[in-house]
Amino acid sequence: MSDKTTDISDLGLHDTNGDDADISDIEITYDDVDHSLDVKPAASDADGEAEEVEHAASTVDGELSRHKDTFTFKTYPTLAMRHVSVAAGRRGNGGDVLHDVSLEFHQRKTHAVLVSSEAERMAVVGVLAGIVQPKAGKVQFKSQDMHEFTSQEFRGHFLGFIPQIGAVRSDWSASRNLVAAMDASNRNFLRPKPILAEQLLDQVGFPEELANKPLKELKEVDRRRAAIARALCCEPSVVLADEPIARLGDDAAETIYDLLAGLTRHDDYCVIIVTEDPDLAARANVTYEI
Repeated sequence: MSDKTTDISDLGLHDTNGDDADISDIEITYDDVDHSLDVKPAASDADGEAEEVEHAASTVDGELSRHKDTFTFKTYPTLAMRHVSVAAGRRGNGGDVLHDVSLEFHQRKTHAVLVSSEAERMAVVGVLAGIVQPKAGKVQFKSQDMHEFTSQEFRGHFLGFIPQIGAVRSDWSASRNLVAAMDASNRNFLRPKPILAEQLLDQVGFPEELANKPLKELKEVDRRRAAIARALCCEPSVVLADEPIARLGDDAAETIYDLLAGLTRHDDYCVIIVTEDPDLAARANVTYEI
């Protein structure tokens, strides 16, 4: 089954006189539950206009019914890179490590950005996390330019970041790591933070009996579970993971990948994995190669 992105204005709508119908007078409601469309005319004072709009609406409905298996309606990305270039080196005189890169990331999808070098990986991660300022182009969060947010606002409210190193403090327990992250976000929470931490750790399968033990005493896979829970503790729209399964055995790597991919199946997260591993990148819903 092939996908087809269709603009409503391209459906060839005509009114009863054979002229193009004015689709601005059509009210279209999309039901997220059963994925159906309700197409009807907007309120109009003139009966003649209402008839024309009803005819146009009927045409849209019929066209959608005939092609219901091939329509995909365009959605706007949660996070996007628009013609981004990043200079190599601190002084920017070593050429570009990223040049004119445009990528889009959507909710309820797992994305992988496959890079070929550590420099590319660090540049992509830095730009998406709001740490690195592009020399050209821009990064947008829900169509709003990244520079309009403070770093604390973006990373404390909208982005759950899982760095390759230092995602959690190993001398603290998992619970303490999560509560500290909530404190640092300056957000208001409706429930006590320790309770929220407990629920998030349960969500990622962290062993309950280990929740108050220092993470340095635990297996690496459990430290990664804690890092994912920490990234989720401020209810972000985007979860950004830098080489999330590096240095893990096969079983542990499978566990961590399944946790990340599972976020998009049950919630509206946009998950982005930046990696040099082509096998990992190939498993994502959407794969970009720099």
